[in-house]
Amino acid sequence: MNHEPGTLPADRERLLKEHLMNEIARDHATTAARRPRRRRGWLVAPPLVVGLAAAVALLATGHPAGDPAPTTRAGAAPLFPTSATPSTCPDGTAPTDRASAPAIPAPGSAPAGVTDARQAFAAAAQAAASKPVPQVDGSQFLYSETLQRFSGEDACVRREWIALDGRTDGVIIDPHNGRMSFSPNSGGLPTGLLVPNHAYLAALPTDPQALLEQIRAQHPEGGDGDADGAAFRVISNLVSTQLLTPRVAAAFCQAAAAVPGATFDLAAVDLTGRHGIGVIRADATDRTELIFDPHSCEYLGSHSVRLVTFEGGDPVGATFDTAVLRRAVTDKAGEVPAP
Repeated sequence: MNHEPGTLPADRERLLKEHLMNEIARDHATTAARRPRRRRGWLVAPPLVVGLAAAVALLATGHPAGDPAPTTRAGAAPLFPTSATPSTCPDGTAPTDRASAPAIPAPGSAPAGVTDARQAFAAAAQAAASKPVPQVDGSQFLYSETLQRFSGEDACVRREWIALDGRTDGVIIDPHNGRMSFSPNSGGLPTGLLVPNHAYLAALPTDPQALLEQIRAQHPEGGDGDADGAAFRVISNLVSTQLLTPRVAAAFCQAAAAVPGATFDLAAVDLTGRHGIGVIRADATDRTELIFDPHSCEYLGSHSVRLVTFEGGDPVGATFDTAVLRRAVTDKAGEVPAP
């Protein structure tokens, strides 16, 4: 079915709203916003936007006047080492499937003798404590390249720029929905877990239990009444979209494992074939697995399975996989750092 230009399919609008508002507006979107010939599935985006229609401006695939194409700047050091990344797929550019995903060196599986994710993450947290803290400026942007794949589709790369000040507009280039600008806090809310900036995140507790308690204090229950699910979604959104210092990242890794209802996969594999430890939790709509490097607690990617079907949306059992290919800091939204 063809859809009206400039808008999202209904289920992708719902999922975008969930991630942007971090389950504050978890109910299915009542307005069936649509976009022509876009494939259905999840659309991961930064944590909070108040007033989706005003805050997320969908632009035509390509680069409209006044919104220049991404530019490349030399000298920006990547935060994640990576090989060359595949094409971003839109408008006929070549996709990549799992077999041809980039040959990123795979972290080892769980350390020998480890039979519990908590053990591995505790050891990894100690290793993370010795890592250097990224030196960044609040006026800069976190640039991310994420390989993503919906059920039955080719894997493609999404690019996004998130302002470290938590206020400046960012950009997402999604392979299925084109180029989008977004305002991270159009509602003017105070800085917090839903509308973070880098300085706030860097000051979070590095003790995982204290961090989980702070998450619960700010978000005592989710829109569906599942307080533990709400905490897990907060963690999922922040580890997948934000620049975290090594010790805080390790605390989030351990906090995810401490959420009641979480189970573990000691042989998890992300979309690129990297091995890690999966922390898995199901809520009312999706079963989500967050995959972490067992030696560093770095977030590698995710695997989600749809548990319910919404009208016009993906069927039960539909999957969405991601893998972080690259993270770096840039001075401008739309600026791609040199490899």
